Amino acid sequence: ASENGGYYYKVLAVGADSKTAESEIVAENTNAKEVFGVPVLMYHEFVTQEDLDSGIAFDEYAIYFHEFEHDLQWLQENGYTTIAVRELAQHLNGQGEIPEKPVILTIDDGKLGVYKNAFPLLQKYNMKAVLAVIGTEIHAASENPELRSESPAPYCTWTELAEMSASGQVEIASHSYGFHVYQHD
Repeated sequence: ASENGGYYYKVLAVGADSKTAESEIVAENTNAKEVFGVPVLMYHEFVTQEDLDSGIAFDEYAIYFHEFEHDLQWLQENGYTTIAVRELAQHLNGQGEIPEKPVILTIDDGKLGVYKNAFPLLQKYNMKAVLAVIGTEIHAASENPELRSESPAPYCTWTELAEMSASGQVEIASHSYGFHVYQHD
């Protein structure tokens, strides 16, 4: 905080294999670049009828994978280009340009439907997303992947996250390590 009560921040984008330099210190409510809006669409889980038939829960945050595909088609047909948060941070730091109609797709938690259903669609449409994972859930799935078939809400493994990250289409972020606490049946 400053003497007049305002706050200052720096931006640092971190990816699987690199990180940008920190931006200059910037006062709150200011931006080194021209202020503009970047739409952000948030998702959680992507399911198919086959998933539901096998016991995967369709909770309040889930959508059918074909609904996600319709969203991607609409974005493409209307001239939007998906970008990663790293790209936006770099742009705000004066290190690159972003497309004329950027959009950020975010996905929370890291459930298996992201890998099985959403990731193939991101590849098909050559689009990007930011996946914010819950570390303890990813760790548990990685330690006992065979138990995922018994869970109504299975999670990705570290190996699956690494594959998605290596594609350049999925930026991995932290949604917390152990802050989310769920009752597992």
